[in-house]
Amino acid sequence: MSKKDPTTPIGQILVGDCIEQMAILPDESVDLIFADPPYNIGYHYDQYEDNRSHQDYVAWTRDWVTASMRLLKPSGSFYILIGDEYAAELRLL
Repeated sequence: MSKKDPTTPIGQILVGDCIEQMAILPDESVDLIFADPPYNIGYHYDQYEDNRSHQDYVAWTRDWVTASMRLLKPSGSFYILIGDEYAAELRLL
């Protein structure tokens, strides 16, 4: 746990919906974010079907990117591994 905020998980893995888990973390508390979201190419995962409408996928992506940006420290870095089809929309965010 952090000396500044004992509720901030340090060195822990948070399991669950990424947007819900990020909501419990304090603003500007993260140094590095590396995201490798589903590419929305129809791949069948164990518990997630990667086949949303274009509009739904872009809206969902906007939600987790916005949540990530809230967490990122001003000196932090944000890396996203994403397929070419949605890279332009992400760049605009």
